[in-house]
Amino acid sequence: MIEYKEETFDQVINEIKPLLENHYEEIALDRDVIKLNPDYDTYKKCCDSGLMKIITARDDGKLVGYLIAIIKYHLHYKDSLTAIDDIFYISKEYRKGLTGVKLFIKTEEILKKYGVQRVILNTKLHHDVGAIFDRLGYKETERVFTKIIG
Repeated sequence: MIEYKEETFDQVINEIKPLLENHYEEIALDRDVIKLNPDYDTYKKCCDSGLMKIITARDDGKLVGYLIAIIKYHLHYKDSLTAIDDIFYISKEYRKGLTGVKLFIKTEEILKKYGVQRVILNTKLHHDVGAIFDRLGYKETERVFTKIIG
């Protein structure tokens, strides 16, 4: 049975690292220019200070997915506590069924307890999970463009 819950950086970081590698290999663009090199010290500081939350999916204790969200008052709307996903991932063998959907639903439940008013989720165009967001009541609001310049 899969359990979804909030965990601390210290509880989960060693288990997240191999999944991050899988995630990077699967979806990262420009890998020849930009290498995976997470700033774990800053992640820890953000988590310890409450600026970041980690929600996990575990199957009988084994980490199979995560969502990491940055929580702060929006610079344009200083009265609106907003959560923006930093990264989310579900191991390939758990993508059938509702594992990902349930992770997003649990994330919303947890974030509401912290007073979050709005959640912003991102999806890669080349690995689009927008249909899941539509199903959960999110609306598409922006397009993002990137360019390697150096």
